[in-house]
Amino acid sequence: MTTSKRLSFDQLHNTRDLGGMKTEDGSVIRSGCLIRSSHLHRLSEADQEKLLALIDTVIDFRSIPERSEEEDIILPGITYLHLPVVDDFSSAGITRDNNSQKRMAENLQLEAEDARRLMAGMYTKFPHSEKGNHAFKTFLQVLLEDHPKAVLWHCSAGKDRAGMAAVIIEKILGVSEEDILQDYLATNAYQKDTLAQFKQFVLKQAGGRQLSDETIQYLFGADASYLQAFLNSVDETYGDFETYVRKALGLKQEDIATLRRRYLITESE
Repeated sequence: MTTSKRLSFDQLHNTRDLGGMKTEDGSVIRSGCLIRSSHLHRLSEADQEKLLALIDTVIDFRSIPERSEEEDIILPGITYLHLPVVDDFSSAGITRDNNSQKRMAENLQLEAEDARRLMAGMYTKFPHSEKGNHAFKTFLQVLLEDHPKAVLWHCSAGKDRAGMAAVIIEKILGVSEEDILQDYLATNAYQKDTLAQFKQFVLKQAGGRQLSDETIQYLFGADASYLQAFLNSVDETYGDFETYVRKALGLKQEDIATLRRRYLITESE
């Protein structure tokens, strides 16, 4: 089993290089090319220097309200693209912009299983959302371009929208579904400290009311049922992943061949 490699930063705890992940045909994703992350709102000077050395492009999948509340630190010479996957992602309670606090408080009163179903429901919308398909299609077009350094993509916590972008490119490159799942779930290990901060934040929002740890985990963590909800929605809407990539995301067979040629190497390289 292989997952993406966590990169060490002062303020970025869920930033990972897909390099080193193996595909089912024995190839390996090239390091220093594909990086997933949480938002770039808080960066130390050391973080900024490291990012400047690593990346040439940033793709921000957050909504306009999220982005306006916590703007990325803009680094010189870096290309920035804003590709919102949805207009407003706060209905699931997973953002911290001011406009979402009322609905977040409502969601925190949910029973754990209701919270899980709420989040899974959000994932089912990704494959047949016009805005989401546009964002992920443009993301893949960016990856088809020449890049002297890595492309970094992110959302807020780096698990939902950024996570599904990672799933899409990993599946296109031929990573096994088991490794894709484990890479998606790795967010839970990398976000332990952040999850504890979320818990304190939501306890404050709840006015001291006791909240279920399981509910908080479902709202702010990664869960296998979310990824499965996304994949099931792909199959139900398009028949299979390959048709989704072709019809919704606009990739031709030669584009897939280009992505594999660009981002895959043999283990001996």
